[in-house]
Amino acid sequence: CDYAAEYCCGDYIYYEADKIFRYLNSPQCYCDFYDYAENEFGQTLKPRALTTKEEFTNPCTPFEINWSSRFILERESLEAIYNATNGHNWTNNDGWRNETLGHCQWYGITCDTEGFVTGIDLQDNNLVGNFPVYSHKLDASYPGKVFGNWEYTKYGLAQLHRLETLDLADNELTGTIDYAPLYNLLSLTHFDVSGNLLRGGIDALISPSLKYADFSNNGFTSMRRFQMYKGNFLLYCDVSNNAIEENATDLLANIPPNIEQFIASSNQIYGNLPASLDDLPKLRQFNMASNALSGDLPVFTESILSLQELDVSKQAVGITGSFSRDIWRFQSLKIFNLAGNKLTSIIPPSIGSMSVLEVLDLSNNLLENLIPPELGKLDGSLQFLGLSNNNLSGVIPSQLGLLQDASVLLKGNRFSDSSTSTAPLSLCTLRSVKEFDLADNVRLCPDERNSLSKFYDSAKGAEWTNDVNWLDEYASYCGWNGVVCDDDKEHVKGLHLANNGLSGRLSESI
Repeated sequence: CDYAAEYCCGDYIYYEADKIFRYLNSPQCYCDFYDYAENEFGQTLKPRALTTKEEFTNPCTPFEINWSSRFILERESLEAIYNATNGHNWTNNDGWRNETLGHCQWYGITCDTEGFVTGIDLQDNNLVGNFPVYSHKLDASYPGKVFGNWEYTKYGLAQLHRLETLDLADNELTGTIDYAPLYNLLSLTHFDVSGNLLRGGIDALISPSLKYADFSNNGFTSMRRFQMYKGNFLLYCDVSNNAIEENATDLLANIPPNIEQFIASSNQIYGNLPASLDDLPKLRQFNMASNALSGDLPVFTESILSLQELDVSKQAVGITGSFSRDIWRFQSLKIFNLAGNKLTSIIPPSIGSMSVLEVLDLSNNLLENLIPPELGKLDGSLQFLGLSNNNLSGVIPSQLGLLQDASVLLKGNRFSDSSTSTAPLSLCTLRSVKEFDLADNVRLCPDERNSLSKFYDSAKGAEWTNDVNWLDEYASYCGWNGVVCDDDKEHVKGLHLANNGLSGRLSESI
């Protein structure tokens, strides 16, 4: 009731001399509320002006609308949008305001079989000006129209009552959005205003039918909190790249239960993530990177089978704690990005069982101990492994060299602390991986070992009579058959490979 009262009531005009009372602009919203109050609670709403105690006729009694007049109202609302957004300078304004064409033939307009506007697609069309909820009010150019107890005095988006899709992305719309009148668009399922210059607040639940909402890449500074009785149909919500400064727990406390994709990266959202994120059975994408989150990571219990992307990287404060022991159960997860936080403890070996994982980025945390060799089991799926700038130590597992065409980033750890340890040869020489950021570290990847590896390949080493220790992942190249080193065991002095079945060609690496 709070919601309906906020959006649906109070917009009226009272002609005191004639004692005429009329509601303005949108019967759908008010009458839905009127019927609900009467049917569910037995309460009858009684229209009354503030300046008199007299009660007036129920404004929701059936009345006939002259359809030709109704079409004129839609056409005039479209014209109001055109005028308010500098239509004569649009990139494409074909048909607009052409008296010989019906409004359903105007560029970007889609209508149903009865001729009512159901879709507006003016993406990247150089619309300039304020967001056109109501672009023109009653004046000489746009006279009011009376249908029964209702008088239409405003023209704009909010009058297109059958509108289902609205795409005004990538324009130069400015100012704030007055959301209340948009609740009249009961059929609106798709709302995209991304890539504009809008500011103020976001209401991602402006229509009871809304499934897709994109407010990204604007200048919004706040977001209305989700409410338990709203938004059950919302599947996609993108509010990224704004300046939203809200507490995450409050903002997401009643996130719609059917949400599939929620993107709120690059804002100023702070605080802990709420436990309610554990009850989203259809969640596929959750991205809140580049904010100021803190506290522990939710376990996303109900999303184990559906979640494909989890990105809470680059937090100004930092998510803390360790990994859930059930992390391996996320068998649909493709992107797992927790970089730039304050996670501690070890990397769970069970991550190697996440068979479709494509991106694993745990860089810039406080992770310790060894890299689990089980990560090598991700060969065939993993494209990016980021473990740089942690406190990892020990031997770099050779299994990482099996990650075909993957980027492996390990800089900023403690692998060079041991004077005897080297990185696996297959990593240093990029035998399978696409990138290894320590390949230029001469302690971990000695140049002369790399050169000998190239020589081996060029001279068809696999066919040699004796290739003992050659291409061993860790053994010193000074111990490879036929290699003679100086006393410091750092530089090659000679190669004694006579009568050893060499063929092919000599590599320039020698």
